[in-house]
Amino acid sequence: MRISELGPAKTIAAQASERQLSGVLQSRGFGLAASLVLAFAWLVAPVIGYVIGAVAVSLSSRWTTRRKLSAIFAPILIGAIVAAGIGIVTVLSGISQTNAAMWNVIAGAYLTFGIAAAVFGLRLCALLRKPEDAQPVSAAPGA
Repeated sequence: MRISELGPAKTIAAQASERQLSGVLQSRGFGLAASLVLAFAWLVAPVIGYVIGAVAVSLSSRWTTRRKLSAIFAPILIGAIVAAGIGIVTVLSGISQTNAAMWNVIAGAYLTFGIAAAVFGLRLCALLRKPEDAQPVSAAPGA
């Protein structure tokens, strides 16, 4: 094969870079790091840490889309439900609407969200150990 048949150097470099990035995103190490960031980054950087973890998990090809979505959105939903519950109980119990009551809602929701994020992130880590989930998800139609 002649070098001229391969195409322009920019095209060759772009294809090599794409393959290299794809290999990183399919690696078990990236999946492990992504799931741990999702589980615990909210402790270090409350909002941005979780967003970074969610993006990393969504980029990884180690889990199905359904597992990724449940791990990313379930903690948010659980935190919202707890916040609503605490808020309703606060209003119905006749506690005055002070800053302390508002902080109770925020703290309860945040801690519940964090615990759920840790559970779902560690669940993704555990799924990396199972043989059926240890392989990258194929991009074949209908898969």
